Amino acid sequence: MLLVSILNVNAQKLAVDKIGTDGSRVLITKNYNLFYEYPARDVQFGLGFVVKDTLRISQITLRIGGDIKIDNDNKLLFKLEDESIVELWNYSNKYSVPSYLIKENDIVKLINGNVTKVRIEHSLGVVDKEIKKNSFSKKLKEAYDNIVEALKNKKDFYTGF
Repeated sequence: MLLVSILNVNAQKLAVDKIGTDGSRVLITKNYNLFYEYPARDVQFGLGFVVKDTLRISQITLRIGGDIKIDNDNKLLFKLEDESIVELWNYSNKYSVPSYLIKENDIVKLINGNVTKVRIEHSLGVVDKEIKKNSFSKKLKEAYDNIVEALKNKKDFYTGF
């Protein structure tokens, strides 16, 4: 019963924690606010992992209000306090949620590096936004910690049956 309770607590911190038909585990965090830009452009991000055996694939997704369309191969840039840049590419099509593959060491770099600016490339140009001190990095850390914590608890097709 304790294991089921632990899994339920972790599930509340994640939007999705399920086992795919191929046995892979899919974990997706809730969405976090990245920034709001007048008029009516709310930008949110989420963190997702697909885990199968020893393979871990991670991605950042964006949800953007307004008329912005992000095409395949559009870039997402994060500038860190030390002026270094983490660059990601959208691999989804314009009809789905923009998704950017990211290495786990880049997640840690974004968490520890204090993101100061974000640039989102889209079909009509770019959106640049200054980020308040540590606000993105703190939210990304929370999302990453929730996934890492959930992964400590083994889950398979039979869990909860």
